Amino acid sequence: MLELGMEVESVGKSVMCLLEDPQGNPLDSPMFLPLTFGPEHLLQVVNQLLNNEEKLPYAFYVSDKELIVPLGVYLEKNKVSVEKVLSIVYQPQAVFRVRPVYRCSATIAGSLFYSLLLLYFPASTNLYYSD
Repeated sequence: MLELGMEVESVGKSVMCLLEDPQGNPLDSPMFLPLTFGPEHLLQVVNQLLNNEEKLPYAFYVSDKELIVPLGVYLEKNKVSVEKVLSIVYQPQAVFRVRPVYRCSATIAGSLFYSLLLLYFPASTNLYYSD
């Protein structure tokens, strides 16, 4: 049983959900989630079920539409039946980390000013520079 430290405001008002990855593989067995759960709550559930030490960002989709509101609002707005299991697809998002860049400079013969050449390769984790 998941312990998220959140209180369910409305007892009995929940929907059976199945969290799946983009390939359709279920993350766990179907579970009842409160209608008040939104993307921020689902994020906690997915990170906990995946045992992520560092909390990673995920986007959630129901019927190929991104879920940006609580489940209850989505179900009411889109007239989705609560009689069957609601399939929610979680998709990992890019993680952007900012690392400090130190100035690497050199002079060119005949020039009095510093020049800076910085090369960035998206497939790499390093920055390259030349003198």
